Amino acid sequence: MGSQSYAYGLWAEKCAELILRMKGYRILGQRIKTPSGEIDILAAKQKTLVVVEVKKRGDDFSAAAAIRPAQQARLIASGSYMMGQYQGFNTVRFDALLFAPKTMPKHIKNAFFAAY
Repeated sequence: MGSQSYAYGLWAEKCAELILRMKGYRILGQRIKTPSGEIDILAAKQKTLVVVEVKKRGDDFSAAAAIRPAQQARLIASGSYMMGQYQGFNTVRFDALLFAPKTMPKHIKNAFFAAY
């Protein structure tokens, strides 16, 4: 990954954090390492623990499509792990924040589901 792409990814994650805070989410952590993989942003709203994947691509469709099934499985496992680390949450939800040039960021709630 090039340094410019890496820097843009960091910028997208900081913007995503700000967007979530403005929507009333409490940020619990960023770039959290779990045994199953990394969570870009871990947030909370009411009794829901929210695992947020941040994607930036050339267009919204490409950004959404970049969250492939294997990555979804890792995020689901990471979310399950984090539910064990935090008390007081009833559910875990998997959201995506998508960034593309010349468009507003898109917050997709329940971007994918865990089959428990």
